[in-house]
Amino acid sequence: MVIHYFTLLPFSKELQHQLSGAEVAEVFTQQKSELLLSCRHPGGTAEAALTISIQPKLNYCCLRSTLSRARKNSYDLFQSIIGKAVRDVSVIPYDRTLRFELDAGLTLFVQLFNTAESNVLLVDSGGTIIESFKSNKSLMGTMYARKAPAFDPRVLEDVRLFTELLLNDPSRTISAALEAALPIFGSTYTRELLHRANIEDQRKVGTLQGPDATNLHREAKALLNELHTPQPSIYVRANGVKVLSLVQLSHLTGCARETYTTVNDAIRAFIATSFRRQGFEKKRSDLMKKMRGELGRARRSFDMGTQDLAESRRAEEYEQFGQLLMANLHDIRKGLKEIEVADFSIPGKLHRIALDQTLTPLKNAERYFEKSKRSKAARVEAQKRLRILQTKIAALEKLLLDLDDRATDEQLHEFITRHREELRNMKFINDGSGKEQVPFRVFTVAGGFEVWVGKSSANNDLLTMKYAKPHDLWFHVRGAGGSHTVLKVPGGTENIPREAIRQAAGIAVYYSKMRKAGNVPVAYCERKYVRKPKGAAEGAVMLEREKVIFVQPGLPRQGTP
Repeated sequence: MVIHYFTLLPFSKELQHQLSGAEVAEVFTQQKSELLLSCRHPGGTAEAALTISIQPKLNYCCLRSTLSRARKNSYDLFQSIIGKAVRDVSVIPYDRTLRFELDAGLTLFVQLFNTAESNVLLVDSGGTIIESFKSNKSLMGTMYARKAPAFDPRVLEDVRLFTELLLNDPSRTISAALEAALPIFGSTYTRELLHRANIEDQRKVGTLQGPDATNLHREAKALLNELHTPQPSIYVRANGVKVLSLVQLSHLTGCARETYTTVNDAIRAFIATSFRRQGFEKKRSDLMKKMRGELGRARRSFDMGTQDLAESRRAEEYEQFGQLLMANLHDIRKGLKEIEVADFSIPGKLHRIALDQTLTPLKNAERYFEKSKRSKAARVEAQKRLRILQTKIAALEKLLLDLDDRATDEQLHEFITRHREELRNMKFINDGSGKEQVPFRVFTVAGGFEVWVGKSSANNDLLTMKYAKPHDLWFHVRGAGGSHTVLKVPGGTENIPREAIRQAAGIAVYYSKMRKAGNVPVAYCERKYVRKPKGAAEGAVMLEREKVIFVQPGLPRQGTP
């Protein structure tokens, strides 16, 4: 919903208010599929920063107060718009494309299609693409062409046209038909329309009556009016999945709801959730992949073991052949390929026994006794192995069912804690907490983020200078000795909950000489602003662009102290 047309519409107005008249100061990229653009108003120092992601599964555009540029691996782009002022920001009607009109007749189009076609294009006054974020070589010099919108706005004004489109295919479900008639609403608002109209979404179109269609059209117009006066909020479903909406969703009544002052605030909060969701899904997917692989191997081993068991069941037959050969030694001579002898216990039954031509009759008998002995031992081993494999297969199937029900990072953590021994014994995790074994204290704070804490001066240096990444947040108590503390932030610092920062700072105080104090000042900044002066003692560093937060010492509930 962060790139829904009805989200982009009020968002573009917020951008217009913030950016109109501001000059582009810098445009660069330092992560794949992410473009960063900063603007400043003439004579001012305040910075407005746009983050644009064209990652197919995580398209978004949001406004921040500052941008942090890495010293390495960042690249300047769209240099022809540096110094140009933003004149207007809008969204192309019924499209998911933001349009930034700049000085000199230049226009920056931000296409947020949630597909591989998402891109950022710079177009001149004649409609020629000057530069593109993606596929620049093939697009540069071509004409910008906007696709025709898939939505006809007359449908919202003409109830007869709406009814014709809705009832066009009686075999469709009402939900599918409504989405086809009003594609601009999308699945969430379509579900809301049906709920407000008290119509079951899986009903067939053929069951609709004329008044039903009229009611739906009326509700659609009412919903459209609400969307033009947005009240941004995020609903949290029972399974942890979040839904961003600009109107109150009656079909999600009962779900937790977080409200926001601006659409931009709601987008940023939703993006932070999405980053955490991506991290959770990767962890769960990786664990599930390991389990399924192990389950497949266990099942194949079980099948092979079943075959071995079937072969080992011939032990009694081999022993009987040995006894029959011993009883008939006088009738056997060396060089025979086989011999036919009568069964002891069943009159008239004959056994055809294969012989080794190079062995004497006695040695042939001994060979069958040896094969019987080996088969009996193999049977015992096969039965034992099959019991172990049966237990393992049952355990893996149960674990997979349980893991499949885990929908949040907290639930995944609870799953790992509950099945700690099984997961560790099967080598799915490295230690009891399920986290990577690193030479530091490791804690989990709000949002599922990890905090790493140094154990000594030398260990502090190792953590800060070797293990911490540029955008990780680095903490240390001001004016007192203590451990270096790092909050791991793979998704970028703008996605970190305030509570996670407070908890990380509290951990830094706990592992300092101020542990018994009350409200303690803790300095923090991104790791890239921490440096170690030449010749400095172990654990000694200098930091820039620091912020200060006052917290009490404390540890989160989970962790490895």
